[in-house]
Amino acid sequence: MKEYEKEEIIRYLIDNTPMILDIEDNNLKYDTRNIHYKIYKYIKELKEEIKKLRR
Repeated sequence: MKEYEKEEIIRYLIDNTPMILDIEDNNLKYDTRNIHYKIYKYIKELKEEIKKLRR
């Protein structure tokens, strides 16, 4: 899989994650209950693990 394809997948996940208004902070945030956000977060965690293992 090419780097461009990976970035496209990540962009898709981010674009399709709904945002919610956090009443406490009065900020917009990604809805962490959404499956797109969960997949995105998992991919980010895997990337961090790969970086750690390469060191």
